[in-house]
This record gives sequence, structure tokens and C-alpha cells, in this order.
Amino acid sequence: MSVTLSRWQTIRIGILAATCGSLVLVLGKIILLPGSGEPKLTAYEFPSQVPLSDWQQIESQPLPPVEDADILAAQRYLYNQNNLNLEVEMHYLLTKNGNVKMLMQKHKRIEPSPGKLKIRNQEGVGEYGIWETPDRTYLSACINPGGGSSVTSETFRKNRNTHDLSISRLLPWLLGQGELRDWRCLWTVVSLPVGANKSPEDAYPILETVWVSWYRWWQPQFPKP
Repeated sequence: MSVTLSRWQTIRIGILAATCGSLVLVLGKIILLPGSGEPKLTAYEFPSQVPLSDWQQIESQPLPPVEDADILAAQRYLYNQNNLNLEVEMHYLLTKNGNVKMLMQKHKRIEPSPGKLKIRNQEGVGEYGIWETPDRTYLSACINPGGGSSVTSETFRKNRNTHDLSISRLLPWLLGQGELRDWRCLWTVVSLPVGANKSPEDAYPILETVWVSWYRWWQPQFPKP
């Protein structure tokens, strides 16, 4: 007795066959040509001018290269307002954890002491860390390619799992042409000197206002992969 397949059964078999064929091709490419499709990032150069509301930019220069393959580019910006100098450092890097405290310790040799790092959250912007040393007050965060800014590894990875795991990233990952998650970060360090007549905490509201403006300019300017 012959069995007649319905139209939907025929379509389903065709889809399964195409899927299996694609998987075989992908696996074959990975086995025969390992590493041939390793993801490569486009070179990036920071802009020399970045507007910052109520501040005048007085300097911009690339930071010296460091012996760290994860840092792709870095730039230092200096602004002035009423004889107050504001410094902003930007680092474009790959990081699997996005931990700001670890980044500060590794690359700036400055580690927020236990209890000093205050992690705060700004609606519509995200997480940032703020702390002080005897001579400067700092605000730092990682601007993510998707999702709000982050300070901790947990928040960075949560952003990646929430915004990056999609069907559109699956095939490039299978082909070895991209990651399932976008591990790039614009690590930002904003700082002010401690004034003779002011406590470090006096700089907090200034840095927080600057950070919101800075983040809102940079997030849509995030470098293309």
C-alpha cells in the first residue's frame, strides 16, 4: 500500500534536509579549515573632537600603545569649565568580564580600595562606579554595544546574554566569522582633581552630570565590528 505524503509533510522534510545539509557544510568547514573564519575587528580611531555640554575641549590625543592585545585604541580628552580641568580617557577593548575595578588595577595601576567604590545606576544610562583617591575623584564604566553601561562582570555578561543571543548571530558563529556575544567595551574613566577647599564628594554631582552627557553621545557612536 502506497503512502501519499501531505504537502506539509513534504515541506517539513525539505526544511529538515536543508538544515542537515547546512550543518554538514558548516561542520566540514570547521574541521577542514579550522581558524579560517576567525572574527576580525575593524581598526578604529577615536574622534579628535567630542562635544560635552557646558565644557570647552582644550586637548585631545591618543594614549601610548600598551602591551595588551585586548586594547584596540585609546584616547585622552581634556575639558575646562571655570578653571576646572576635567579628564576623560577612553579605551576601546575586548573583555570577557567587563570588570571596571580589574581594568583600573591592570591598566591605570589604581585600585578602588574596599568600600570606596560606590556603584550607582542612572535610569536610561546604566551602571557606573565612583570613588576617590587623595588627589582625584573618579567615575568609570563600560559602555556596552547593547544594553546600559556596566561596572561589574555580572552586569556586563547579563547585557551580552540579553542583547546578543539572536538568530542573526548564530550562523556567523557557526561559520567561525563572529562571536555569539559581542565582547567589546568602551571603557571610560572620567576624573577631576580634588580642590583645596572642596571634599572629594563635592565632585560627585559634576562627574555624574558629565557622565550622562558623555554616555548619550557615545552609545549611538559605538564602533562597528
